[in-house]
Amino acid sequence: FFEQVRETGNTFDILLFKNKSLMSKVQRIFTNSDYDHAALLLKTASNDLLMLEATSNSGVAIYTFNSLMKIDKNKYFSR
Repeated sequence: FFEQVRETGNTFDILLFKNKSLMSKVQRIFTNSDYDHAALLLKTASNDLLMLEATSNSGVAIYTFNSLMKIDKNKYFSR
């Protein structure tokens, strides 16, 4: 899925996440939602893909989509 997003993602696409952490599960229960996190994609003039997101750890941040590709996604995300 993430490889497909990297190839086809475009500016203003929204990614919805379903994290595996206990707090994320609690959040989904209280909000009656399937997802607990969202990020906005931004594509640069040189076709690099960036993600804009807000987290409790770092506030609002922009980082490369490639940095997301380096983590063990199965540890954190459900499909």
